[in-house]
Amino acid sequence: MGAAGCVQVTVKLAEPQRGAAYQEPQRGAAYQEPQRRVPHQDPVEPPPDPGGGNFVPVQQVTVTANPTTICTQPVPGPKATFQFDEVGNSYLTQMAPAGKTGFRGYVVDLNTGGTISNTSYYLQYFVNVANNGCCAIVAGSGTDVSCSVTAGLPYRFTAFFKTGSVPPSDHQIRLLGNWTP
Repeated sequence: MGAAGCVQVTVKLAEPQRGAAYQEPQRGAAYQEPQRRVPHQDPVEPPPDPGGGNFVPVQQVTVTANPTTICTQPVPGPKATFQFDEVGNSYLTQMAPAGKTGFRGYVVDLNTGGTISNTSYYLQYFVNVANNGCCAIVAGSGTDVSCSVTAGLPYRFTAFFKTGSVPPSDHQIRLLGNWTP
């Protein structure tokens, strides 16, 4: 079974190319603007918003890594170390805002539009070698995980997928959530 996807290409030109052969595009009554389809904008019923605020959604493709142990649990290796883009720069960490003591979120496969079960991965948070661990499954939720955070510290999140639950390597994986009081 094959998978379909979309590729967006943006070409930026310094100057409009208007030579003798240039013709203005025709936009008559029959012209329709092309519709851009982006996988993560397809109508998908997301889990309920966990409340809180201003956590910037982060995403990454699944990358192969060596088998390792995360939070005392063996994992086969594939992981998504999330990064976010802001004003043309990519960052691996986000600062927990003042007054926030927790994080609650969930992971989505943008290629399928589906939320990944919270039993399919371990979400590791990392500040430094002395301050790291894994988020816990939220009781009663099949999607959400949560962990305690300290305001003012930079947090990096990585999803380590469990054996049998590894998404295809070309899939975009996104972490959504909120810093919570």
